[in-house]
Amino acid sequence: MSLTEHTISPWTPCEVDAVLKLYALGRSTRHTAALSEVGWDAHRARCRVRTDRGEWFLKKHHPSVFRPEQHRVVHEFAAVGGRAPEIIALPSGETWLDIGEAYVEVHRVVPGGVPHRPTEREAVEAVRQVALLHRVPVDTIPREWSGWYRAIDTRRLIPETIDRMRSIGTANGELEAFLDTELAFDPETDAPDPVPVHGDLWRGNWVADRGHIAALTDFDWLHRGSPMEDLADVILAFASNRDVSPDDAPLVEPPNAVLTDRVVLMLREYECVRGSLSSESRRLMPDMLRSLWLRHTAWIVRELDSPLHLQIALARAMEFRNWFHEVLPTVLRQWSEKTD
Repeated sequence: MSLTEHTISPWTPCEVDAVLKLYALGRSTRHTAALSEVGWDAHRARCRVRTDRGEWFLKKHHPSVFRPEQHRVVHEFAAVGGRAPEIIALPSGETWLDIGEAYVEVHRVVPGGVPHRPTEREAVEAVRQVALLHRVPVDTIPREWSGWYRAIDTRRLIPETIDRMRSIGTANGELEAFLDTELAFDPETDAPDPVPVHGDLWRGNWVADRGHIAALTDFDWLHRGSPMEDLADVILAFASNRDVSPDDAPLVEPPNAVLTDRVVLMLREYECVRGSLSSESRRLMPDMLRSLWLRHTAWIVRELDSPLHLQIALARAMEFRNWFHEVLPTVLRQWSEKTD
């Protein structure tokens, strides 16, 4: 069965009231129920609720994608200083509710908003949170959770992207070769020093409040993997201070928006918190940055209908290819010089 068949119905007012009663969270005074998300998130439905006891975030999961063990990882993350929304327990002590067609979890809403235009301080605090997550013992992640990285099938998206390039006459041998390099990269088998990987660190999964990172949210893609996957992802999200809509993927924009000094600072701050990375992990950074950026770009290119927008996206991919070869080596050298 495909993910698109794992759909969840939207929240109804009756369901909201029933969950609030079971969790003893008070009477609802206002709620905003989001429809079941489209695409890869059609297997979850979200709802934000205000009661006389506070503000709560309710989430329904299709049984095929819910993994209650992730609550233990979030608890361990908080124990080492991580900032995550509080998971609310039922009176019985369980942190999830089985309602048959779905599993429900409830979080306390963290005040703040998405860091659309992150400052250097927010970037440093974000990468420090990632480092704290990676300090959680990897044994808290079941081994079968490896491989969540491929939830968005880049091996399928890259050939589709190349086909679309050719269809509008923008085929470029150098760019096609750059895209093809992704097909040979497999982080599942090339992951030394495995850690708990968040796997979805775009700006929309962070809460900022008054210039500080208040919380990291949405641990649904948690899995075992290389620390470089999260490190590359948080760099793509925070190494630019350009205002990016929460509906946009990180840094699908000209690479000249990347603040290279901030990249070096984030890499250094990560190691200050977690300790020095192994040489094997360091060698993965170029591949991970390329892989994460291409994953975001290929997903967007696949959805674009306008030939002009497609040409812009592909032009940015070419610019990133040049940045990858001409600028990134200097960034990584500066990182090594600061930490060696």
